[in-house]
Amino acid sequence: MYKPRKRGTITLKRARRGDYRRWLSLAIGKLAKFLKPYTWQCIVGPLAKLAEAVLELYLPLLMARVIDEGVAKGDTGYILRMGGAMLGIVTVGLLCALVCQYVASVTSQGFGTELRNALAAFLFRGDDVFKPVSLLSGGERARLLLLRLMLARDICCCW
Repeated sequence: MYKPRKRGTITLKRARRGDYRRWLSLAIGKLAKFLKPYTWQCIVGPLAKLAEAVLELYLPLLMARVIDEGVAKGDTGYILRMGGAMLGIVTVGLLCALVCQYVASVTSQGFGTELRNALAAFLFRGDDVFKPVSLLSGGERARLLLLRLMLARDICCCW
């Protein structure tokens, strides 16, 4: 049975390009409340990944320089110095990757925990968290609507 939607309702299936962006920004804004305790991790993680990528992309340039200036001239000292510098860059890149992975795991686990705790505050426990809305009872749907009201951007002033 077809149910007509309200005029301002945005769904993923029927969204136009501009509507999808608006829907995505609203969803990110609502979920960002759960990321608030992990602000510095959300900054450090991408910066560490960026540093790792820059360092990894710089290595071929150093290798080309070693070949052009060291191997072509037969300068073993230059080759060893640049090899040591490349080893140092790889080590720093590895440390950046480890920091990024650690921060990402802590943030993702904490975000999931915060989200599940918000659902648990409304008595959704265990497998109830993963149930589709169509299988929820009337009381469970009412609690879910209260949770949605609590997370609404205009109404929520507690987080």
